Amino acid sequence: MAAVFAQKRQKSFPKFGNQMSVLFVALPIALLLGGAAVIACVRCISGGQYDDLETPSVRMLIDDRPLDETADTDETPIKS
Repeated sequence: MAAVFAQKRQKSFPKFGNQMSVLFVALPIALLLGGAAVIACVRCISGGQYDDLETPSVRMLIDDRPLDETADTDETPIKS
């Protein structure tokens, strides 16, 4: 059945020749790109990039030094 379809296709598109030859180039390239993406993802996950997603977004809201609760913060200058 497949051979009959292939013969009909060759008769329908004689100037294009064998259409399956592009798979010999496209498939290895797709496999290499997919493999590179998987390797990059595993490296990022094992490197700890996705460990803490909350802290970076609120880091600017966290005070660097705790304030002295007994002092009036409006009148006390910050010492470096």
